[in-house]
Amino acid sequence: MLAESLDFNGWATAYVEMTGPGDYSITMIDEGSPGSAASMETLSFSLPATADPGAGTDQDAPIIEAATDELADYGYVPVSDWRGSDGRFTVKVGITDWKMDDLQETLYRE
Repeated sequence: MLAESLDFNGWATAYVEMTGPGDYSITMIDEGSPGSAASMETLSFSLPATADPGAGTDQDAPIIEAATDELADYGYVPVSDWRGSDGRFTVKVGITDWKMDDLQETLYRE
């Protein structure tokens, strides 16, 4: 279940970029209101050594699959189509209830 809006708008954009051969980072940005984007966190993942990306759109599939798995591990669920290619992608994500609780706890930690 996706979280209700709290301090974050309940949505974010995940920006996936290649950082090295087989290595990627995912920067999570809460877009909020226009002009008020806020960085939430940065995740990273590596493609398994056995992954053979191939060429063209087939090359993108293992990256998108690994990024989707990494997002799920941290409480994010893609809610739009993936856009991009060649190791650079974006996707809108919803924030699960348990992740929103985690973010709330981090924001208001004493």
